[in-house]
Amino acid sequence: MTVEQHDPDNSAPEIAILALGFRPFFLLAGVWAMLAMALWGLVYFGHVAFNPGIFTLFQWHGHEMLFGYAAAVIAGFLLTSVKNWTGLQTPDGWHLAVLALLWLAARVFLALGGALVITGVLFNIAFLLTFTLGIGQRIFAVRQWRQSGILAVVGALSLAEIGVLIGLVEGKGELVSAMIYGAFYLVLVLILVMGRRVVPSFTERGVGYSVTLRQSPQMDRIVLAAVVGYGVNQVLLGPPLLSAVLAAAAFVCHTGRLMNWYTRGIWSRPLLWSLYLALVFVDLGFLLAALSPWLAISPYLVVHAFAAGGIGLVTLSMMCRVALGHTGRDVHNPPRVVAVALCFMVLAAVLRVLLPLAMPASTPQWVALAQIAWIVAFVLFVLAYAPVLFRRRVDGKPG
Repeated sequence: MTVEQHDPDNSAPEIAILALGFRPFFLLAGVWAMLAMALWGLVYFGHVAFNPGIFTLFQWHGHEMLFGYAAAVIAGFLLTSVKNWTGLQTPDGWHLAVLALLWLAARVFLALGGALVITGVLFNIAFLLTFTLGIGQRIFAVRQWRQSGILAVVGALSLAEIGVLIGLVEGKGELVSAMIYGAFYLVLVLILVMGRRVVPSFTERGVGYSVTLRQSPQMDRIVLAAVVGYGVNQVLLGPPLLSAVLAAAAFVCHTGRLMNWYTRGIWSRPLLWSLYLALVFVDLGFLLAALSPWLAISPYLVVHAFAAGGIGLVTLSMMCRVALGHTGRDVHNPPRVVAVALCFMVLAAVLRVLLPLAMPASTPQWVALAQIAWIVAFVLFVLAYAPVLFRRRVDGKPG
């Protein structure tokens, strides 16, 4: 599987930003990552009064990072990849514009807060269902059953958002939280599945020398089963000891995978070391979760090891890579600003997870600095990639 394969020849829409799914959704994801984090920082430290409606403030933050930012990245990635996998055109032109507008309308209403959050969630459900049906039709049309697991995860995200709506309407805050955490673990599963597909192949083709990385299907199955079990137990508020055991199993096997996938050449390639470090942060999350019943480890550190270090870094790295590859540019020699942006994302994860773990008394300061580093990373991404996303491919091909 590759996300850099050239698109099949067809007529490209006149407006480049609507030529393929990654273009509008990566741009929207980058802008929203900045704005949502800036608003959250101001609200978190009491500088701005914000009414999240029926959501609690923490539920709103989690919802917008997952169903807003992460969902946009997933949509951009899969609308692009499914076209390569199936050879069928995914939504482009005005169809793609409508899909992006559904997502954007959801963000606007949810940012306005108050009574409008229900409207925002409804728009988000429309976006997720339309997107899921769009890629599902193409996957089933060519019987690409290998992708059914990914499609199931995306469909489950839609169901989780419907669950959020039910919880909000019925005033069941516990259901809202459960659905948001459910979506969180679904995204985590998705990046682990895609990481297994792309990290070894990207590394073998990108380090500049011949290397064959070891694979272990047995480790892959254990990691996936352990993470799914861990997520289900966490959402259902099951026994903490069971979560710790499952996290420990995931940590041991995922560490083994990372050792198998390591080669020193990644450190000269920003779009390789960033993916690798993202999976290291996921591994750190497993370790912290495994130790948490016996050590005074804040559950928020576990969550942010997965979220900021894992999901945040892997999504930024993949957006940088896919946008280069699908506009005819060299993914092995990205602009220098890409490495800087990725370093700021790593810094954000270190500030949000490792430093509060080492010096918990200064956690508010670390959180503030982490938010700033996150925002800087996405400012750099948007400034560097907006021209790329708005312009046609440099090789003149469609897409």
